[in-house]
Amino acid sequence: MKISSKDAKLLYIVGGLLVFLVLYMYVATPLQEKSAQMNSEIERLERECKELELQYTSMDTYKSKIEEYRASVKEDMKLFPADIKEEDVVAYLLNLEEVNEIDLMSIAFSEPLDIVNFNGLMEVEGADKSTKMIGQKISTIATAELTYAELKDVLQYIYDTQTQTTLETVTVVYNEEKELLNGSFDFSRYILTYEDAEYIPEELPEVPIGQEDLFAED
Repeated sequence: MKISSKDAKLLYIVGGLLVFLVLYMYVATPLQEKSAQMNSEIERLERECKELELQYTSMDTYKSKIEEYRASVKEDMKLFPADIKEEDVVAYLLNLEEVNEIDLMSIAFSEPLDIVNFNGLMEVEGADKSTKMIGQKISTIATAELTYAELKDVLQYIYDTQTQTTLETVTVVYNEEKELLNGSFDFSRYILTYEDAEYIPEELPEVPIGQEDLFAED
């Protein structure tokens, strides 16, 4: 069967169109989609790169702020002992007696009360470590006979306590016979316990025992 030159040209054109269509559908289109994906990824990486460059130029500021935060946390932690035992409260009150030259008549303790439970950050070997922390309140009531001036001094002593301490209530009754005040002080101290927290006992007041010179004449 002979094909005329006109029909041959038509077949070539149709064949060319088919080849073009196949190439477009199975080669060009996937390449365009891949190119669009790559362009999108390039744009994302460029944005991320600019952000990282900005962070890098601010690295000294970040480090400085981190050190400031850690120093602030350390200062705040000084306000909260790892534990306060009953003997620590007694030592605290003995110091209060000695400094203010008063005698306490009674002391009443309450069981520690959980007030907060959270995950805090502690610096361990130069890195921040998440640590479970439990905050407790330990309340004590002390009573004493004292003058008005001594009352003010005792209140100031409690307010000036270096660790976190709050004065809950103060009850005062005037004793006309003794011309003294019967004072009752309800105060609370706070502790923060966590793994590896260091317990430091309360300092006891110095108590003189015996004579300085055994051979001194009376």
